[in-house]
Amino acid sequence: MNMDTQVMERAAGSKTHARVNAIFDIELTNRCNARCIMCPRAKTPAMGLMEETTFRKIVTRAVEYGRVESFAMGGLGEPLLHPDVVKFVRIAAQAGFKPCIITNGSLLTRELSEALVEAGIKDLNVSIGGFTRKSYERVHLGLKFQDVYRNAMDFLAAATEKA
Repeated sequence: MNMDTQVMERAAGSKTHARVNAIFDIELTNRCNARCIMCPRAKTPAMGLMEETTFRKIVTRAVEYGRVESFAMGGLGEPLLHPDVVKFVRIAAQAGFKPCIITNGSLLTRELSEALVEAGIKDLNVSIGGFTRKSYERVHLGLKFQDVYRNAMDFLAAATEKA
């Protein structure tokens, strides 16, 4: 048994330590519509999309593991580029997880926001690297701060209306 396993088992079964819940962090795609200056994605040798069968296998494994609380979909790619992102959120939610998407926010339309909320998304993290519009657009090449801000506010409105 390696040290990581020992620590996890001790924390999970200890009366003096809080139970440790895992967050599965998966990448639905390594494709992206931005060219952020800090991202090494351009050096990725092949671009692609996760297949539904692969996603379902990951969900099944997470259920078997038993300590998974959240299912984060992000990585170097933009998960909203995946045509099945809403379906994947629904699958994760129906399996009992709290689906989370980590996005640059540029593709988050009102319609997509409503579909994600309806599918069961619990967290949406919008990556914003910069303190001003100018610094944001210097970091996130190809994206417009005002569009991302509007999209984030539209998602918030859709989530609030659903609650």
